Amino acid sequence: MSSHLPDFVDPWRLAGAGKCFSGEVELARLPRLAAALMVVHGSARYELQFGLGAERRVQITGRVQAQLVLECQRCLESLNQTVDVAVNLAVIEAPSEAERLPDDQEPVLAEEGRIALRDLIEDELLLSLPQI
Repeated sequence: MSSHLPDFVDPWRLAGAGKCFSGEVELARLPRLAAALMVVHGSARYELQFGLGAERRVQITGRVQAQLVLECQRCLESLNQTVDVAVNLAVIEAPSEAERLPDDQEPVLAEEGRIALRDLIEDELLLSLPQI
């Protein structure tokens, strides 16, 4: 298990080794998420386990958790939102591969054979935000 979060990783190499990353990343280091927050403080906890699943496809499972401060669109006051996201991703090399994934897995595209873990964590948090 590693607490160091590298910028880019080779998901196939990590899956073959059964690598796990866990730790915290400051919310201020997630610029797209920070733009959606009323207050940018604290950090997100993550645990990401790489492994091989069906058809020897690379899977990333784990959790992303954070306490976010959003602006309530009704009263414009601050709203504390607890986020606890279960991660169940399958690494794909081309968008057309997403159609062949099981319904319980979401695709993550490995551009140029690598993925950015910080972006992956940020994407999971952004997708967990309420629509309104």
